[in-house]
Amino acid sequence: MFRYDVQVNHQAIQGYLFRKMPKIPPRDGVGMDDVYKEIKQYIFPGLAQWQSPKHHSLLPAGGSYASILGSMLCDGLGCVGFTWADCPAITELEMLVMNWLAHLMDLPIDFHFFGKGMTGGGGMLQTTTTEALLTVMVAAKRTMLDHLKETMANVPEWELQDKFMAYCSEQAHPGLERVSEVAGVRLKRLWTDREGIMHADTLRFAIEKDKTKGYFPFLVVATVGTIACTSVDQITKIGPILDKEEPKIWLHIDAGYAGSSFICREYQPLLHGIDYADSFSMSAHKWMPVHMDCACLWVKKSLHLINTFACEDPDGPLYIARDDKNTMADYRSWSLPMTRRFRAMKLWVVFKLYGVRGLQQKIRERPDNNEINHQILKQINKSAVIKMTGARVGFKFWLRLVIAGRYTDSEDVKFSWEMIRRTTNKVIADHTERQHNEDRCGMPNYKYVMLIGQETRNDQANDPDLAHEEMSSFEVESSPSKI
Repeated sequence: MFRYDVQVNHQAIQGYLFRKMPKIPPRDGVGMDDVYKEIKQYIFPGLAQWQSPKHHSLLPAGGSYASILGSMLCDGLGCVGFTWADCPAITELEMLVMNWLAHLMDLPIDFHFFGKGMTGGGGMLQTTTTEALLTVMVAAKRTMLDHLKETMANVPEWELQDKFMAYCSEQAHPGLERVSEVAGVRLKRLWTDREGIMHADTLRFAIEKDKTKGYFPFLVVATVGTIACTSVDQITKIGPILDKEEPKIWLHIDAGYAGSSFICREYQPLLHGIDYADSFSMSAHKWMPVHMDCACLWVKKSLHLINTFACEDPDGPLYIARDDKNTMADYRSWSLPMTRRFRAMKLWVVFKLYGVRGLQQKIRERPDNNEINHQILKQINKSAVIKMTGARVGFKFWLRLVIAGRYTDSEDVKFSWEMIRRTTNKVIADHTERQHNEDRCGMPNYKYVMLIGQETRNDQANDPDLAHEEMSSFEVESSPSKI
């Protein structure tokens, strides 16, 4: 995952690889030892250690051995997804894990699969939030265009599209400009308050003003957990405004950065108002222990996607018929790519090896770890140098430092704070070391993985039954009931 003996950030300068490596590919193949030697010599110096606990830049890069195993299975199986008939497991496992995640985050029932084919909702896995936003923007554009063509049939399509306007806050995803440019629409970023929140009144005023100018508002991207400061737009007030518009303006809620936190019930109140949304997206590869790429997108009506991206053409170069029963998702008609990787395998393995409780613990230990706070309080009081108490507010356990004593002065406070700081650093360091000595999945079976991968090769010569015993132990420990 990462190495302690290497700096977190790289020291490379631009062009370093072009100067060091050959300008033409090798004529003959070499052994893996030579490949690894060049990786160590040339590639490692140009890598930033995104998995390091000291990497605090841009975004958390989720990762785990469970995710690696899922990726290996995805690539090793080598399947390609078109329709359900071409590889049923790819389609159905993706539908399954998207339902699991929707259930875990308590998303509205309309975002779940119920075997309704084109008439229902559901979710799909994509590469990044940018792709999810592009998918939504193009679908919202097509939906609005279809509505306008019914009432303004005499107006050319290009003239209608030239007046389309999408809205987001100034703190929304930085890729929205390129997304709107690709979609061929206008984008307006709206003012936010000093906490980075887009207010419903600001949006209402912008929509009314643009409508008087002849524009057609068709999409609002509200952010729950902005990249800069994890602010939350007023979705409970924005939703009713858009619901009253005719034709209705598409509401997309983007939780790409912080959406993984909603698998914990204590953060789900931040999603109040999502019932008004037509679509919702988050990136599991940012807070959850899943490697890139694993962006998740849900829609209430898959028909909007199908009307936008479906490309059945009996006279075309490659005609792939729809599934007869039309109860499974036809993912090739849900977004721009016609084919898809078995990306759901990665998310499914993570679900299986962690379990719901393990995934929730991984989220909760980032912003506030109650176990660590309990241990800090215990160590401080055990020292008998200062005395403190704790308190629980909701799901969080806090440390209480009362400084209103009659004889307490600034020097006492400084002394106590230094004691708290040193104790905290020690407890966190011990906790981090334990975490890295354990399996990244938080499971007790990692030693068996190591035995299978390394030690069993040496021991099998002496005991042929050892490998079978270790594999059996691994299978027992991998049972979800053990997590």
